[in-house]
Amino acid sequence: MTLGVFPLDVVLPSFPALYDYFRTSASDIALSVSLFAIGLALSVVLVGPLSDLWGRKNLLLTGIAISMVGATGCLLSSEYGWFLLFRVIQAVGCGSFVLSQALIQDLFVGKEQERIRIWMTTGG
Repeated sequence: MTLGVFPLDVVLPSFPALYDYFRTSASDIALSVSLFAIGLALSVVLVGPLSDLWGRKNLLLTGIAISMVGATGCLLSSEYGWFLLFRVIQAVGCGSFVLSQALIQDLFVGKEQERIRIWMTTGG
């Protein structure tokens, strides 16, 4: 559940290393945070209707794969433009992580559902 925002938490302390690596300004690196937030927001809006078409589990697994591609691309990027593109790809994949709550509601009932929700919230 926290994986959707984890990429934001990781990049913030990395600003100095990122602008040194890409030889750009801190404000340029801040753009990657903005693009990630926009990509995540747009993705979350699309996740609901897409999950009705493809199923929640399939869309969640696809989102995990897309976010991994984005994260790997960010890691391997040597140019700032590619880094930005892969941050957006990562964000689009992370948007599917909101389905974790819906899956809990689908798969569990009563006390077990409450226990799983508390576990996920505490773990996050």
